[in-house]
Amino acid sequence: MIRDTLNAGSAFAPPAPARPRRPLRNLRGSCHARRPRLQPKRCQSRNARVSTILTAGLAVLLALAALRLARVQRRLNAVRRRDAHCAGNPARERSRRAPQQNHDRLGLLMDSTALAIYGLDLDGRCTMVNRACLQALGYDSADQLLGRDMHEAMHHTRPNGQPYPPEECPFRDTVRGRARVHAAEEIAWRRDGTSFPAEFWSYPIMDGETHLGAVVSFVDISERVAAERGLQQARIVFEHSREAIMVTDAEPRITTVNPAFTELTGFSRAETIGRSPSLLSSGRHPPEFFDGVRSTLAEKVFWSGEIWNRRKDGAVLPQRISVSAVTDNQGKVVTYVTLMTDITGAKRAQAHMEHLALHDPLTDLP
Repeated sequence: MIRDTLNAGSAFAPPAPARPRRPLRNLRGSCHARRPRLQPKRCQSRNARVSTILTAGLAVLLALAALRLARVQRRLNAVRRRDAHCAGNPARERSRRAPQQNHDRLGLLMDSTALAIYGLDLDGRCTMVNRACLQALGYDSADQLLGRDMHEAMHHTRPNGQPYPPEECPFRDTVRGRARVHAAEEIAWRRDGTSFPAEFWSYPIMDGETHLGAVVSFVDISERVAAERGLQQARIVFEHSREAIMVTDAEPRITTVNPAFTELTGFSRAETIGRSPSLLSSGRHPPEFFDGVRSTLAEKVFWSGEIWNRRKDGAVLPQRISVSAVTDNQGKVVTYVTLMTDITGAKRAQAHMEHLALHDPLTDLP
């Protein structure tokens, strides 16, 4: 029964013998042998299409490059024609270079002036500064001030040491309200913390109706302030001196007198200004006396001695006179300053002493 079942070809039948494997080399040959070969006409058509596409792309690139090269060449030719045209026409050349030259000249002009100048925008910040301003404030370069609030940089404190509020700064009026401001004497602070008196001018910068800011200029007036203070002190001395003072020009004509002169001579200032000092002449001195005075002044610019002068009321008084000639830088006399002192009392005392020396004290006989 078992034998019948096996013979019947069931699932338990023995496997069929394996087929022999071909060598790998033969397999490759077989694959190559099976690949279909392209027809010669089809290959030629495909290669022609690829060549056409490549040729067209290359032609486009060359056309774009040529177009760009032509544009560059046209620009170069335009620049050359313009330069050649300007070179052949000095007026056009000057016109082309005028804006830059004007800017350069303006910079040179700003840096060559002795007046310190700086610009402000509408926020009060520095937009430009010249060399004189940098030197006056003690800065080395414009970069140290550009963009800074100039009130905080140089105008922050009053002369008495109190803070100077920005809203009270007169130059802010130019920035805010387009006003022109002139400050005869303000305080300016240097970078190192020292200050100096300065005179300021502030003007608005306008472009038509557009307000762009302000330009501020200033000058150090330390020497002028010192001179004014010296003159003020001299005026105080002049007005309060107990000696009579008369000032004349080189003519000589009286230019001014002090109150002590009026008290000594009886002539007021209005009565003497513009007149000759000879109005005080008493007639007691010969012309040779005054020639000697003028000769001494010309040689030594100073003369001192006693003289008899006449008061306004006609009284003749002895006076001690000191005359000084004031000269300019070229040595030319410009002013004479005369000091006068009444010596009437001294003359009386001297005469009394001489009388006592020559007379008996009891009998007053010689």
